[in-house]
Amino acid sequence: MTTAEPQPQRLGELCAAALRALTGDAKLTWHGRMFHRGDRPLPAHAPHLRLDAETAPLPDQRAAADGMALLLRHSDAELRRRLRPEDAIERLVYELLEQLRVETLAPGEMPGMALNLRRRFEAWSLAFHHSGLTASSLGILLYTVIQVAWSRLNALPVTHETEDLIE
Repeated sequence: MTTAEPQPQRLGELCAAALRALTGDAKLTWHGRMFHRGDRPLPAHAPHLRLDAETAPLPDQRAAADGMALLLRHSDAELRRRLRPEDAIERLVYELLEQLRVETLAPGEMPGMALNLRRRFEAWSLAFHHSGLTASSLGILLYTVIQVAWSRLNALPVTHETEDLIE
């Protein structure tokens, strides 16, 4: 009798399978609680796609896989690396804006992908706000930039609960 695989590992492997299918890259795997291409980790730089693999539900993990697939398909990693700012906050905004840009390129014939990403972004937005991070001047500035960028790129309204706050 074999021991059952831990649920988080199994979910990660399922998401890696989806990632391979979406990108056509057979070298993509899941281990060590993150995606890898061969032996190299593929970190999620955008905060709305950084998840705790032990506790994140399948829809959130699937959104992370969808986001990573779109980043791998539609972003030039070498160019991004060359142009990435040194300052941590500037780099965060840079990576997030690039992730939001590629998320708008979800194929029309895959409406579930766009829905996964939208739900994940909205959940992350509310969690960011509820954590108190929007109470500081830097926090509200970052949150506003992120919300407005997402809203404009997706032609959707900003998160309703914080609409008045960022106005």
